[in-house]
Amino acid sequence: MEDDSMDLIDSDELLDPEDLKKPDPASLRAASCGEGKKRKACKNCTCGLAEELEKQKSREQMSSQPKSACGN
Repeated sequence: MEDDSMDLIDSDELLDPEDLKKPDPASLRAASCGEGKKRKACKNCTCGLAEELEKQKSREQMSSQPKSACGN
């Protein structure tokens, strides 16, 4: 093959300026993590909701533990 006969595409022409914009983080959440209902992580959660709910659960458990008079 000769290089003169091949059409080359300029890589800068492949992307529009709109393609270079960062997406809204809210739009990246999985559809099953919908708003308005009780939040529950999917079995194979990849959006980070499982970790977020686990942190929230541990914070609630720590605050609900009674403290003794001796400080323990």
